[in-house]
Amino acid sequence: MKRTKQPKRSFSFLQINEHESKPRKRGLTEIRGPYYSLVGRRYLEDLFETMGAYVDSLKFAGGSFTLMPQRAVQE
Repeated sequence: MKRTKQPKRSFSFLQINEHESKPRKRGLTEIRGPYYSLVGRRYLEDLFETMGAYVDSLKFAGGSFTLMPQRAVQE
């Protein structure tokens, strides 16, 4: 896994707890996918483009991935 650099933040005057750079062993951030909405590849691309430096894992809610075509999950 390649290491990611923390991006320059908007509103940098607001204090936040800083994360270690990736790959992290502590301070992991998990996002859970929406329960009642469809999540496609473009949603995930947008999510990782804007917040990828902070996201360590994504959990598909309620087993929704089992209904997705195999190719979509692999991509």
